[in-house]
Amino acid sequence: MARNYLSAIGRGSDEAGRQKLLVDLARQVGSLKRKSGLPAVLLVRQMAFAMEGLVNQLADKPSSLTASALRTLSGAVNLLDTLCAPGLNPRLASDPPVRLLAVDDDAISRGPFR
Repeated sequence: MARNYLSAIGRGSDEAGRQKLLVDLARQVGSLKRKSGLPAVLLVRQMAFAMEGLVNQLADKPSSLTASALRTLSGAVNLLDTLCAPGLNPRLASDPPVRLLAVDDDAISRGPFR
């Protein structure tokens, strides 16, 4: 269902229409988040929480809906599909521990700590 929303949002030409679709998508993702309270689907809940936040931000300011934001949402939907697969290890995010490296070439984002 989320893919249908993303497709319609991507095809939409007017900001008001895209905003309504984003609000509807946020409602759907929020529903998934509320239904995924069991420990076995904690990863689904965490991803839905993050996706809902992004969709709400975009709904509040539809002019910030870029191709990059749509790709990010599409990636989030793909990840949710993967996380909903039966038999997925519920400790996937913690065993082994996740290690990330963030790189940014913007001096302001790097801050004074080098």
